Parts: sequence; structure tokens; C-alpha cells
Amino acid sequence: GYIDGWRTSTPYTFARFFWNTFLIIAPKTLFTVISCAAVAYGFARFEFPGKKILFASLIATLLLPNVVTRIPQYLLFRDMGWLDTFLPLWVPSAFAGDAFFVFMLVQFLRSIPRDMEEAARVDGAT
Repeated sequence: GYIDGWRTSTPYTFARFFWNTFLIIAPKTLFTVISCAAVAYGFARFEFPGKKILFASLIATLLLPNVVTRIPQYLLFRDMGWLDTFLPLWVPSAFAGDAFFVFMLVQFLRSIPRDMEEAARVDGAT
């Protein structure tokens, strides 16, 4: 039962499973928030050559099923020597690897008037 999962003679208990989950999720969440917010801010506030093409290609990745990219990802991670490590779980999120979050943040940031940003700068925000 549930209690036996916490008290076992093997090294694999629920506590170890929770710790492994924390080791994977904490850095991934931190990297995702920072990188997606930075990329979304760039798309929402700046004009640069190729912006529309880059944003369209980012959105196009949402239409690609994850299962299509599994084997190429595996081969890439194998060639980089990242198999049996946490790096394949952390590194893609450090480079705004989740297009959905970027898209949602871009839409949110576009809804904030630029006047609010300018007023914040006048009031001393950096």
C-alpha cells in the first residue's frame, strides 16, 4: 500500500521519487520562465528584420507532433553525450524550447500598453 512505499528495504522509496522530480522540474521551470519571457518580450516589443518569419516558424512548431521529433532528438542527445543525464530535460527549456509559452506571453505582453512601460521608466524603473 501507500505506507509501504515510504517504508521499504530498497533504496527506491517515494521520497527518492519526489526528490528526482524536484531535480528535474525546478531547473526546467526556472529556465523556461526566464527564456520564454525574454524571447516573448523581444517579439512583443521590438521590431527587427525577419521578426514575422521567425514568429511564424516558432508557431509552426506547435503544429508538429512531438512524436515526429523523438528519434532526431534522441540521436542528437546521443551524439552530444547527454544520454542518462538530466541535460536533455533542462537545456531545451533554457532556449525557449516551448513555443506555446512564448506564444501566450507574446499575446499578454502585446496587450500591455507601451504607455505603461514609459510611465514606469519615468518613475525610475529600469
